[in-house]
Amino acid sequence: MNKATDLTWSITSKNDKIAFGLKGELTRNTLLPLWRQRSSLFARIREGEQDVYCDLSALSGLDSAGFALFCDILAECRSRLAPQYKLQLENIPSQLLTLAELYDLKDWLQAFIKEGHI
Repeated sequence: MNKATDLTWSITSKNDKIAFGLKGELTRNTLLPLWRQRSSLFARIREGEQDVYCDLSALSGLDSAGFALFCDILAECRSRLAPQYKLQLENIPSQLLTLAELYDLKDWLQAFIKEGHI
């Protein structure tokens, strides 16, 4: 059994947007710290009225537990944003799309995907 790759994340504000990035594997073995600290992301969204972009280019692994947490974070972020602001995903890994299709969430997820980033 392979040792899980650590998961790190970043939240930055620049150019009138919030950038949220994930690096490593988002799996049942790595998600607990993100779960515990997800409120810091939500607090940043409450602070400013900005578009939110989530770059997934450094996400190297995802399982169903990680997918569930990621969907929960997306839904919560969207509910906190004013309607005029965007929440968009960039550089989508194929595992995310596969799990979305498996759980019949492909259409829901598609609303968050920035054009040209599949």
